[in-house]
Amino acid sequence: MIEAKMGELKVSYIMPPGSDQRYAMISEDDFLALKAIVTRLDDVSLGKDSHSIKELVEALNIRDAIARGDEETFPEDVVFALVQGENPVRVFRKWRGMTAVALSQAAGISQPYLSEIENGSKDGSLSVMKRIATILNVTLDDLAG
Repeated sequence: MIEAKMGELKVSYIMPPGSDQRYAMISEDDFLALKAIVTRLDDVSLGKDSHSIKELVEALNIRDAIARGDEETFPEDVVFALVQGENPVRVFRKWRGMTAVALSQAAGISQPYLSEIENGSKDGSLSVMKRIATILNVTLDDLAG
């Protein structure tokens, strides 16, 4: 019998006499944990590309975070607008159903200043961008474009 450790998983290998087949043995607790992971992996769409177990586990963790509400998702039209290079402040403002006047008032800035931020002619100070992010319920990174 050969023993090896894979992370925290202790694996013993046996090779029956006269066989060229090697078998791996693990504890029942480890087997049940792996079975639960494999069951969850079956739920992940692999598409045409192959994925490593690490990538699949990461995808499952993200899916779980979304289900718990720890990660926010955005509608397709919001993502598409951002990918197309539209200004994130404007995109999130419209998605949240706010007018430029309402956002500028809530952020304590002038509407022309907000307009300059949204059209890219001004960057907006860090404190202003933090206020806008808070009002729009997004992260500062979401507004960084």
